[in-house]
Amino acid sequence: MAGIPQIPLPYLDWDNPNKQKAFDEWNDFISSYLTINKIAKAEMWNYILLSTGPKGRDLLLASGISEEGKKDPENVWAVFKNHLIEKPNKWVQRIELQSYIRKENETLEEFVLRLKTKADKCNFSTTVVKEERITEQIIKGCRYQEEKKKLLGKTDLTMAQAIEIVKN
Repeated sequence: MAGIPQIPLPYLDWDNPNKQKAFDEWNDFISSYLTINKIAKAEMWNYILLSTGPKGRDLLLASGISEEGKKDPENVWAVFKNHLIEKPNKWVQRIELQSYIRKENETLEEFVLRLKTKADKCNFSTTVVKEERITEQIIKGCRYQEEKKKLLGKTDLTMAQAIEIVKN
């Protein structure tokens, strides 16, 4: 691998209070590391384990994953994801989504991003349902009655249309 810089192995930040963020960052960095270094699929678990330290080793041992199971990195990822990522309660997430309104100094793009991020945790049955709930909140979050009237005047309003109308 001449000419390619040596990249240090990324580590999982077990002390980060935001476990979701810690997992996402680690997952992104270790995935890139494995790709850049062209690590064989059956050997990836070794690097994943090294990047998690003693806590990761203990967790992997406690999971009971077999030697054969380790050869599929998806199985190894699942052990860490299931341990680190709290399963959101869809009912709580949906109620929280319904309470979202656009903040005073929040741009439309920031508001929509916040809505989409929350909606991802709501476990809606389809993308259509998810986008309809986001559209409802865009309507609810309108700052001007004229915008709201325009949006409510469209019977087949899509999320993309709602965003476009509020932008203009």
